[in-house]
Parts: sequence; C-alpha cells; structure tokens
Amino acid sequence: MPKQLAFLACALGLVFLGPVCAQTLSAAATPMPTPPQTLLAPMPGHIRPSVYLTPAPPSPADFHLREVQELQRRYGIHAAQNPVNQAVTLATDSLGWRDHLALMTISSYAKTIQTAAQNENLNPAVLAAILFDEIRHQKPTESVMTQLGLAQTLGLAQISLRELVMQGFFDEDLRQLHAQGHFDVALQDLQATGRLASNKDFRKLSLRELHTYLLPPQILAYLPSALIEKGQAALLDPLENIRILARQLARVRKQQGISEQQRFDNLDKFAIAHSLARVVIFHNGRMDYAHKILNTLRLPQLEVALSGCYHARHHGTEAIGLEPKPAQGAKPTYQARYMPWLMRG
Repeated sequence: MPKQLAFLACALGLVFLGPVCAQTLSAAATPMPTPPQTLLAPMPGHIRPSVYLTPAPPSPADFHLREVQELQRRYGIHAAQNPVNQAVTLATDSLGWRDHLALMTISSYAKTIQTAAQNENLNPAVLAAILFDEIRHQKPTESVMTQLGLAQTLGLAQISLRELVMQGFFDEDLRQLHAQGHFDVALQDLQATGRLASNKDFRKLSLRELHTYLLPPQILAYLPSALIEKGQAALLDPLENIRILARQLARVRKQQGISEQQRFDNLDKFAIAHSLARVVIFHNGRMDYAHKILNTLRLPQLEVALSGCYHARHHGTEAIGLEPKPAQGAKPTYQARYMPWLMRG
C-alpha cells in the first residue's frame, strides 16, 4: 500500500509540473528582443548625467565662499531670512498689493531722491529700488510698533538708529556726553578686559577713538531719551530718511574700498553689479537682499516713478501699462515672464 501511494504522488507531480518545466525551457530557448539602437551607443565612463543640464549663468548677486565668510565674520551679514519672514515676504511679493503705493511714493519724492543721489554721487535708481522694496513690505503693525518704541527700523527706507550713530548724527552731543562721563562705565569695562590700555585716560579719547572702541548699540544704550527721540524724528521724516539712505550707501561704498566715483550706473557689467551687491546687503543685513534689488532695478516702472510722472500717467487707468505689449509672435519681456504681479493694474 505505501508503495502504491508513492507511485501515485510521483505520477501527479509529473502531470502538474510537466507543462511548467516545458514553458520554462521554451522561454529560455527564445532569444531576447534586440534593444533600441539608441541604447547600444557607448557611454564614456567620464560622462555624468549632470553634463546634459544647462548650467545657470553666474549672477552678480552671488557671493564666493570667501566673501560669504568675510561678510559673516567681520560684519555679521546673514545668509537669508528665517522661514517665517520668508513666507511673509513671498506672500507680499506674490500679491503685489502695495506695489502701486510704493511707486507713487517714489514718484512723490522723485526730486529728493535725485538730489540726494547727486550729492553722494550715486545712481538714483539704486535708492528708488531700495525704497520700493521697503515700502511694499511695510507691515500694518509698524506704526503701532513705532509709537510704542519697539520698532528697530524706521521711515520709508527702514533705517535703524545705529546707522545714525555711524553717520555721526549724534557726534556733537557725544562730545558733551563723553566729557560729562556718560561712557565711563563702558570704557572701564574695556580696560578691565584689556581691549583698552589701562594707562590710557579714556576721558581724553577723541570722537573717532570713541567710535572705534564703542559699538553703535553701546553708544545708543547710554544716550538720553531726548537724543533717541531726536534720531527717531529724523528717520520718520521722509525727506531726511531718503538723504540718510543715500549717505548710508556712500558710507558702505567707501568702507568696502569702492571708488567714490563709482555711481553704479552701468549694471550690465558684472563687476559693477557685483560691487553694488556688496553695498546693498549692508542696508538689509542679508545676502539674499542683493538679488531682490538687482531684479528691482530692471523694472521699467521704476524709471517712470523716478521721473515724477507716475501719478499723471496712471491715475484712473485700467492697468499700469508701462510695459509695452510685445508684438505678435515676439517673446515676452523679462518683467512679463518673471514679475507678472507688477504688470497688472
């Protein structure tokens, strides 16, 4: 009986496994289909897929690694905004709800912008580009923050009190305060840490030496409230704020070793545009700010606003209309492709 069962199991196995084995053998004997000719071309070993991608052209707003390290180490320039501020900025840029207001404001102060730029030998479009970016990103809560004394930057160009210290706005008052001993505690701390010679009479420091040893925040910390209010009033004055912005750019230009004859006019030249990039980032304190300003300088609306004619040409019209419509079949302009938020009315 066991022998009969074993024989029956072998027979059933042959019945079921036979077709499977036959199909496998026939598939192995069938030749594989010939691959397409495009796959038969030899691929050199040194080629990588990335070489088939068109590399992006270098931008004058980009910084070399050595520049990034220097700007961060010496001046505390940040690489970019924090994620929350980036989201707010992106939303404002996308909506463009304050673009017209910014352009009309520039048009209203066009004469002051032109004069301030001429006094500092600067391209007025650079001032206008910074004003455009700052005005369109002003938050509704800034007026309340200013009244409460919590705002860090003030005015059209959003400039801080530290810039006034660096420009010498308080120098006349600093001489008197220094002679009266307002900065004795800060200077004694410097002597205790060895940053100021212990045998040096800090009461006899010149104003230039005082600025060398004390940082702007330290000076502001010892200023009376009346002087702080005086500086805030200057920043909140639109005309004076524009002049302070021009002096800031001129100061940074000199600080960066750029010739005072450089007005930043011919921005099609890479070297000039990159020099401007090194200057404008000091206004905002972030390296990605250079991209925004260089892109804003390409807007044709900015030139019209600088002429003071933005009101006359656009009041009551359906759309801005500054950018001429391309001819049929022509490629859209840079602004129409990448900045549609400014092309709508």
